[in-house]
Amino acid sequence: MSVGYHSGMQGQYSGSNYRTQEIMMAPPEKQVEKVYDVAIAGCMAREPQKIGKALATLMDSLNFDRGGDLATQLFSLYEYCLREVHQSQYEVPEKILRELRDTWKQAVATHRAA
Repeated sequence: MSVGYHSGMQGQYSGSNYRTQEIMMAPPEKQVEKVYDVAIAGCMAREPQKIGKALATLMDSLNFDRGGDLATQLFSLYEYCLREVHQSQYEVPEKILRELRDTWKQAVATHRAA
């Protein structure tokens, strides 16, 4: 499934060995969800480096050729979240990332059911 993402997440995320391995071994649609989880956890823990790495992974994984306007809009949201985190603002990025993750999970479930 590709909704503006490509499966090039392997090797782009660095974190704990266990978490990195878990992300890399997951199917592409699950990788996106797991990277959202890392970013959300970073917001909750107020860890800007963790959030930045996760957001960079999400941004790098966007496929603008297939995703078109959706990929562009997601990129803009990720940039906004990064700016907020750089200003030590975590609540809004956490909310945005939770909503995006939940929407992603719904899209994956809908695609599987079709």
